[in-house]
Amino acid sequence: MGANEDFYYRQFFQLKVYKISGDEFQRLFNQVMGYAHPGFQAITPWGNWGDGGNDGWIPDEGHYFQVYGPKPTTTDSETAALKKAIDDFDKLPKKWQDVRSYSFVMNDRFQCIPAPIASALQKLEKDKKLTKARGFPMAELMEFFMQLALDKRQDIIGGIPQADVTFIDPREVAERVFEKSASILMAVAS
Repeated sequence: MGANEDFYYRQFFQLKVYKISGDEFQRLFNQVMGYAHPGFQAITPWGNWGDGGNDGWIPDEGHYFQVYGPKPTTTDSETAALKKAIDDFDKLPKKWQDVRSYSFVMNDRFQCIPAPIASALQKLEKDKKLTKARGFPMAELMEFFMQLALDKRQDIIGGIPQADVTFIDPREVAERVFEKSASILMAVAS
């Protein structure tokens, strides 16, 4: 199936991203990153401690991820996302060590990271002297997904249906349609 198969995996992944938000979105991100980057560690909130602004990280790189998966019906999502990106970063140094880089993962539903968020992260990088601070769009997550082995892609989206219609003879289909049409016309005429 090859290139066709890749097309279907991309389509099913996009559909999954479009359908999910909140915790489901964070689970998808964690699953892809866990497979794509062996050093990645997902974090879950714990009691009053919470997650300290850390939804996942790569300890060896000091790279922290904050995941934001708003519902598509959220009207102030850009404003809320901008606030979350900065506020959650500010929590990191209070509870975590060696914060060198930061990615704000946003379910942008393949529309790209909004300019004000990218600009705020650029300023954050400079002000906090980080190696990098940036938005992490869904197009990038999909590329990580597409680089995974087939069994891991299937684990994430459940696989794609196998359908090969090359065995159908179009002349046979046309003949059956003609026969059915003729029998309907004869029934109507009588």
